[in-house]
Amino acid sequence: MGFHFAHVCDLLQRLEDNQNARSGVRTSADIMREWFARHRPQILREDHDAAALLSTLLPEKRSDRVYLIREKKLQTVIGRALGLGRSRISQLGRWDSPASGLTLAECVESVLKETVRYLDTVLTH
Repeated sequence: MGFHFAHVCDLLQRLEDNQNARSGVRTSADIMREWFARHRPQILREDHDAAALLSTLLPEKRSDRVYLIREKKLQTVIGRALGLGRSRISQLGRWDSPASGLTLAECVESVLKETVRYLDTVLTH
């Protein structure tokens, strides 16, 4: 028998309720200690994947998180974040052409290097 997701929801709900309480607030650490103590036998069972539980509780610690942002959308996000104009954003799009053999990261690097060279030229004259 696997670990019920309802138990995780219970912990999260208790933490949220505690945070929203106006009086008699307990520490989050106390709530988590009690929760883990209560569920320890289930967590330590051989047929339970503790890594999955930790990934659920601490998603920010996973290095392989996926945000469902594909290259095309990421190109737009990067262009906006860097304040690039249309011509530079189109240069970012070179990765999309199979003939270019470039990745999006390589295109970003190229655009940034070109921008730095341009700024150096403008600022020195």
